[in-house]
Amino acid sequence: MVVLPKEPNAPVQVREPAVVSASTPQLAYDYTYGFLLPASDTERMAKHHQAMCEGAGVAQCQVLNASTNANPEAGSVRVEVNLRATPQWLKKFENSLKGDLKSYKARITQQTVTSEDLSLEIIDSEARLKNKMALRDRLQAIIRQSPGKIAELIEAETQLSQVQADIDSLSSSLAVMRKRVATSHLTLTYDSHVQSAAPSAFAPLTEALGQVVYTLMASLGFLVICVAAALPFAVVLCPLGWWGFTLWRKRKLARTPAHEK
Repeated sequence: MVVLPKEPNAPVQVREPAVVSASTPQLAYDYTYGFLLPASDTERMAKHHQAMCEGAGVAQCQVLNASTNANPEAGSVRVEVNLRATPQWLKKFENSLKGDLKSYKARITQQTVTSEDLSLEIIDSEARLKNKMALRDRLQAIIRQSPGKIAELIEAETQLSQVQADIDSLSSSLAVMRKRVATSHLTLTYDSHVQSAAPSAFAPLTEALGQVVYTLMASLGFLVICVAAALPFAVVLCPLGWWGFTLWRKRKLARTPAHEK
């Protein structure tokens, strides 16, 4: 008979997290840089940094995505580039920033660094992966060495397939976390500042005329509103007033002596 180890009671599934330790913290870093520069240089500086990343090769730096938003009417441009790079490339990038700021007439408006400690997640995933691999080896040995019934062998192979799927999933998760630790994520944002035009000599006169026109139109608008508000009352009160005046006149004529008529 084939004896199948059952999770989580099987000895190979019991893990002792305290036994596994990390020598150094496993930190994943995220860097954010914001730049402000003339509109004509915004895309040029972004493409320069993107070319630096691509030129270093995928082993050193990768461009994850890049986007450009332009507003021709306002004369503004915004470019965002997301990278993932090694500490060596990041150091090279930071050392070149001073020259880039001077070349593209830019200045840094934002610079932040955040980190996430993945030590416990990595230790936990490594321990689970180790136990899963031990269980897989044990199941493979059982299938090879135990000439059990077909139903029992099918059950063992089904469990082996599930364990292998868990191993693949844990391996992928570990690979992602280790890559986050080995490399850093960079968000580079480039914003253009709009050059304001020199004020015209006729600006005060133009502004004054504009205020005059605005005042006239506002007064005319107020009169229109007053007429519109009084119109419903006029429709009702005018006939009543006319009827009252007519009635008063008739009574006056009735009280007047005949020789005065």
